[in-house]
Amino acid sequence: MNSWLIVALVFAFGALLSIIIIAASPSNVDFSLDNTGWNGYSWLHELGAQQIYTLEALPSSANNSVLIIPSPSREPEQNEIDLIKAFLLSGGTLIIANDYGYGNTWLRALNTCEAFLSSPILDTVLFDSDIYLPKALGYNHTVSLNIAVPINTSCIADKNATVLLRTSMFSFIDENSNKQKDENEPEGPFVVAVMFNYGEGRLVLLGDPSIMINYMIEREGNREFAESLLHSKQVYIYGGALDETILIKAKLSLSKAYNLLLSPELKYTLGLSLVIILTTLTSRLLFLYGKREKTPSVPDFIGLSEKELLMLRKDLREGEKHE
Repeated sequence: MNSWLIVALVFAFGALLSIIIIAASPSNVDFSLDNTGWNGYSWLHELGAQQIYTLEALPSSANNSVLIIPSPSREPEQNEIDLIKAFLLSGGTLIIANDYGYGNTWLRALNTCEAFLSSPILDTVLFDSDIYLPKALGYNHTVSLNIAVPINTSCIADKNATVLLRTSMFSFIDENSNKQKDENEPEGPFVVAVMFNYGEGRLVLLGDPSIMINYMIEREGNREFAESLLHSKQVYIYGGALDETILIKAKLSLSKAYNLLLSPELKYTLGLSLVIILTTLTSRLLFLYGKREKTPSVPDFIGLSEKELLMLRKDLREGEKHE
């Protein structure tokens, strides 16, 4: 087998192995569905959730779908906003769960006001294990928060919004981070989850993406609250806006490449190219195998006349010219 063929096969095997390793590698990124640690969303596998790295993977008919964008780590691109708007207008539900990320930037791009405030809510009376873990009250459940920020409902007053969660009257916004209620600091209750219509769909604002992490999901009524939003729906976690580690970037590149491969033009072109390559390799291997079978061994030369040896030499040279 020629050296170029060996190099090609080794390269192909290495590329395939790299793709498998990247796709199967666990993640430790906050709010990732692939993260089984305390700060991940892996429990959502129970609901059949999928993590996507490009919004082109969203279904065209979104009536029964929920997209979660947890604590986006960057500003959105215009094509992402276009795809999200199409998702909402076709009946999908978008949950932007934000505390200190770029949530307001995404809201502004969706022609909605910057509703997420920036200072944390504390509660010295109604809290879980720490005053930074205040409890919030919903219709049917109490939820434990984890360093949440309030939502400015005055800027969405025209949306006919439904409040899903609010903190107690003992809560306050710790503007100077001294863990104490100072005289001029705003007092609760504060809205931390709200929902309103957006086209044919719904937009949910959540002031704490940690409500649904593995560590918090079994506290109080966190699971019940999450399942009330996600029940009987296809759930998508957008990994393309998470903290961009090397692994996230690699998976994002793989996802984009996969979607590119699904385009009809490239799919048929690559299919034809693969057929040509396989045909060429097969022909080459058959030729080399046939040559090996036809090449006489040393004992075969014994007993041949000078004329027969000259003819054999001529045949071998002709074979080399055809390679």
